Amino acid sequence: MANQQKVAVLGAGVMGEALIAALIGSGVKSSSIAIVEKRPDRCNELVGKYAITIDSLESAVSTSDVILIVVKPQDMQGLLAEIKPHININALLLSFVAGKKIGFIQENLSDPQPIVRIMPNTPTSVGLGAAGYSFGSAVTQEHRVFVASLLAAAGKAVEVDESLQDAITATSGSGPAYFFAFVEAMVEGAVALGLSREDATTL
Repeated sequence: MANQQKVAVLGAGVMGEALIAALIGSGVKSSSIAIVEKRPDRCNELVGKYAITIDSLESAVSTSDVILIVVKPQDMQGLLAEIKPHININALLLSFVAGKKIGFIQENLSDPQPIVRIMPNTPTSVGLGAAGYSFGSAVTQEHRVFVASLLAAAGKAVEVDESLQDAITATSGSGPAYFFAFVEAMVEGAVALGLSREDATTL
């Protein structure tokens, strides 16, 4: 499945780019990956870096076997309304949008859709992410294998009941930010004691 499908990535920020790298790392051909992104400079950057393609939203969602939604939570409902008339009903929809439940996504689409809700974190951008994922009822075994392969290329991942997604968000989604803040405070403390910032950061 991984080598033959067409994949659309809706949203090409930091997380979107990390997922493009993970897709390629999991065996998806770069020529089979299309991004939908409003910023031309960002599109050109990613095309140059990964040899992927650019597509319109309508074309991408109507022709893709897998669709990754990587937008801000406040943009989710509007995006679903846009893709609803065009989406391939057999396409696997992977949502990386914090706080948006599988039921919410399905309610905003016409037909039963294979949906996976995934909570990634920032270390995904360096292939060391930790994610929790939950499957919707229409997801097939083939879909499950694809998701496991993709997330393994991005770091570590665990399957959880969707009711536990808030716990995943608190633990690994937001958790690293507290660790980073702790480390930054240690650096500042070392600087206050007389070490240079460079040496403090190294230590």
